[in-house]
Amino acid sequence: MSWRQLPAIWREAGLAPTEKLVLLALAYHANGLGESAYPAQATLAQMCGVSLPTIKRALRSLRNRRLIVPDGKGRKGTIRYSIALPLAAQRSKAAGSSAIPPRYHQRSTIQLKYNPLN
Repeated sequence: MSWRQLPAIWREAGLAPTEKLVLLALAYHANGLGESAYPAQATLAQMCGVSLPTIKRALRSLRNRRLIVPDGKGRKGTIRYSIALPLAAQRSKAAGSSAIPPRYHQRSTIQLKYNPLN
């Protein structure tokens, strides 16, 4: 999952809701740099709750806007995409917290462990 691209996807203006949803689904399948996302179009259609022609239109529109770039074939012949949006800055230990613009700060999360009762 490319969580570092989520802020840029949410801020991207001028996208139809379906295009934004498809872009988020591609980010879900991408590696940490937003590359190597190769889900099948049927998988995207199921994830987004839309038809296959709608997915094809959204992918075509995202390619035309240069928000995604096809970069080869994935396993089983699917098209592999890279997301062409900026990554959120990572916190640098040497630079301190002042090196990161405020809009890139992430919320803290709490991880809960499940302890079933016997």
